[in-house]
Amino acid sequence: GRIDKVVRQELKVKGQVLSKNGFYKAGNKKAAYADIIARCWAQRVHLSQAGWFRVEGTTFGEKDGQGNPYFVYTWSTMIAEVEVDTETGLVEVLNFISAHDIGKAVNPQQVEGQIQGGGLQGIGYALSENLVVDGGCMRNPDFAGYIIPTAMDSPDIVPIIVEEKYPKGPYGAKGLGEPPLICAAPAIANAVYNATGKRLNDLPLIPERVKCA
Repeated sequence: GRIDKVVRQELKVKGQVLSKNGFYKAGNKKAAYADIIARCWAQRVHLSQAGWFRVEGTTFGEKDGQGNPYFVYTWSTMIAEVEVDTETGLVEVLNFISAHDIGKAVNPQQVEGQIQGGGLQGIGYALSENLVVDGGCMRNPDFAGYIIPTAMDSPDIVPIIVEEKYPKGPYGAKGLGEPPLICAAPAIANAVYNATGKRLNDLPLIPERVKCA
């Protein structure tokens, strides 16, 4: 590729070049990634690439909104353990398990990070991110009024990777962008219902709503 060409120019080699621990290496010669990127910039070497992927079998009816608009589905299951203070209505997530069938985990560590990060986002969506709109304007446009969870608020999020290669995906993989977030709120709401016997259908489950229920 384009970077490979610059690396070989920099190292003045034609044979095998290894990439490891932040360096490109060939024999006793090496060059840091940062230096190669700087060289690419100096030579106006374009480092990004665009492409597209076409799939068969997807359908969508513009009139009725029915059909099969997606070529692949990522299946997910989440379990939340919560503690509810019945005096204040405060809900705390104690433990959270998030399992996903993602095809092939090309980078397992990155997959786990996505599951944990998305899970924490989902916890915020479920419990604290209360968007207040009045007259078409957001009335809590800062982090003092629109509360997002921090690392200090995160429970133990256990990621479970279920691998079943998907033949039409790259290297057998499926997507894992939004799924770690989507199921978190229903899992937490169900846990609150299990703990209190009260079914809450409006999010977020802020203390006022839980207390009034």
